[in-house]
Amino acid sequence: MTLFSITDTSDYLNELLSGKTSGTVHSVYRKTINLSIGGTLAALQAKGSPISPISLITTLTSEKMESLEISAGDFVTLKENIITIYRSNRTLQASTDMNSLDNKKEIGFSFEEATIHNLHLLHSLKCTNSLSDTLFHQLHNNIRTCLSNISTGGFEVIFNQRVNDDTSMMLVAAKKKIEQCTRLYRNKEYTETGIELARLIGLGIGLTPSGDDFLCGVLAGLILTGQTESTFAKSLRKTIAEHLNDTVDVSAAFLHCALKGQFSLAVNHLLVNTGCESPQDTSYVKCNPQITPGIANVPAITENFLAIGHSSGTDTLCGILYALELFLFQKCNL
Repeated sequence: MTLFSITDTSDYLNELLSGKTSGTVHSVYRKTINLSIGGTLAALQAKGSPISPISLITTLTSEKMESLEISAGDFVTLKENIITIYRSNRTLQASTDMNSLDNKKEIGFSFEEATIHNLHLLHSLKCTNSLSDTLFHQLHNNIRTCLSNISTGGFEVIFNQRVNDDTSMMLVAAKKKIEQCTRLYRNKEYTETGIELARLIGLGIGLTPSGDDFLCGVLAGLILTGQTESTFAKSLRKTIAEHLNDTVDVSAAFLHCALKGQFSLAVNHLLVNTGCESPQDTSYVKCNPQITPGIANVPAITENFLAIGHSSGTDTLCGILYALELFLFQKCNL
């Protein structure tokens, strides 16, 4: 069996996979092979991919990942920190080298020596000794500045006030829902705000619809603002949890992670964490703590979030910004 290495994963996924023994390939894309192991979704990803709570980052390039000829439905086993995929559609080729990859139906991925990342946002928040009012405003301003210079065709169109006659019906609908929720929140109808905002689940196309990415961002923003026990936050989490089946599987997995406080490395790296002892891979964070102590600078935020999908990263940032703005509005109107 040809064995490849997994270099990075999360402690969240590592714990979820503990005790699991078998599963199947859920879906296959150019840079990602999604596995379903014992009901847990895990993503084998190409080298250099952004790290998420369900990531298993490999040493393979995206081109090499694509050439593996792995198909949805292929059988998967997990034993002693090795994931083995049995390629059901692989036809053995005539070759003098019978040990070549082309002539092996089994491919293994070992995460025995993988770096384990703690991606619980509360962990990163504690490493900054909590955010002061100054840092809240700095984070808000940096995200706002970042989004103003981005054009991915996602939710930043709404937050940059660029909606016009040519804007997609999806974004127009999202804008109306967000405006409705803002009015409800400002009228202190917090339970209704959570219920209505959760209706964005499944809005959009692709592996992670924009509405889902936005909601993940809102959930992150509620942690950053210390509002996880507010009426709005409880209502939002409850409604999202009840409607995870209303979106695609991969996106539901990310929403489930967000409900557990687990977010991508990019979200965690919004906080510079200079004194944190948890693993910090400098290849994924381009921050200069001397510029803005405690908060990632604008170039760092831009680079880290643009690396996440076509618009997934910026849609998540929009959700974080929205939660920050709701919090700042509330503080200003106490």
